[in-house]
Amino acid sequence: VQKHPRDAVGFYELAVAQAYMDRGKAVQALNRALALDAGLARARYTRAELNIEEGKPAAAHVWAIPAPIVPAPITRIFLTCSTRIRVPQAGPGQRGQSI
Repeated sequence: VQKHPRDAVGFYELAVAQAYMDRGKAVQALNRALALDAGLARARYTRAELNIEEGKPAAAHVWAIPAPIVPAPITRIFLTCSTRIRVPQAGPGQRGQSI
């Protein structure tokens, strides 16, 4: 991220590495990744997971809602704890994002 400070995926990967040692720094890196690319599904999902693990399911729901960049014709609902997380599915002719 030092060489590429506008790389959202780089900040996401940094957050994953930091999540095991320093949750605060991981959250900061995820926030930076999402500031650079609000539609980065992997970062949104990971941010929601961290909120759930911290006992903040309402905050997790905000991050789990797909960014309004690409309309999702079909949604799949995951039940995690007591929070429903909607993840967009790719429709015909659309490219899906891996999570």
